[in-house]
Amino acid sequence: MNSAESIAVADIESLLALLDQFDLWVKWWVRCEVGPDWIGAGRSIQFYLGERPLADTAFHTYLKSELVNVLGIPERCEDALIFGEGDIFRKRTVLEVEYEWWEAVPYMYPREVQAGKAVLVAIS
Repeated sequence: MNSAESIAVADIESLLALLDQFDLWVKWWVRCEVGPDWIGAGRSIQFYLGERPLADTAFHTYLKSELVNVLGIPERCEDALIFGEGDIFRKRTVLEVEYEWWEAVPYMYPREVQAGKAVLVAIS
C-alpha cells in the first residue's frame, strides 16, 4: 500500500478521537527461516483504522512494541508460521485487544491456536 492510503496518527489523543469514526484492529505474522515462498525469518505487525493502515510513525512503532510485549509475539519462529489478528476497544482507562492467533507449519493445519483479551495501552 502506498502512503496516500495510510493514515498518520501522532499520539494517543489523536487515536482516541478517531475511534469515534473507525474501528481499530491489528494483524501480524511471524515467519520461520525458510518457507514455500520466502527465505528469511521475520515479524510484521500492522495496525489499521477501518480499512486504512496506520502510517509508519513513532506512535505506530510504540503500538507495535506494546503488542509484542503484551502478547509475547516472537521475532521469528523455528519451523512454523504464526498469524494473528485482534480488535482493539477502549475500556474506560485502557485500550484492550481481543486477539486470536494460529501457529502452523506451512501447508498444514494449525498445531496451536490461542485467543484472549489483554490490556494494550493504559490511557492517562
